[in-house]
Amino acid sequence: MPSSAETRPIRVLIVDDHGVVREGLRAYLELEADIQVVGEAKDGLEAVRRAAELQPDVVLMDLVMPNMDGVDATSRIKQQLPATHIKGRRDKLPAQGRRGHGPGAGDPRRARGPSPTAPRGRPTADATGHQSTQA
Repeated sequence: MPSSAETRPIRVLIVDDHGVVREGLRAYLELEADIQVVGEAKDGLEAVRRAAELQPDVVLMDLVMPNMDGVDATSRIKQQLPATHIKGRRDKLPAQGRRGHGPGAGDPRRARGPSPTAPRGRPTADATGHQSTQA
């Protein structure tokens, strides 16, 4: 049992559908003496079950997952464990971001012309693939 000078470690549940992400987060968090990773879950359904079982202080929750997303899982966990802190993570781009529809995609200054940092006198290409030579 910890003395009054010592504090109990923060108990963390990691939730992500990618094993390599869970492993990386676990390795990083375990470097901290005051953090204890108590478990992992691969989707929202498992997260709800594991949170009830493990009673973590903090849940690191991926928001985009199969079976049950992190938003629904967060809502259910908060109903069962209102004192648990949940930090939502989103490591995937929305579909429009992957297709060039993100910030600046429609800005012609970003889509065409040579780079202002391209070496002078060397061939450059604009977004359409047309080559030009800067003077």
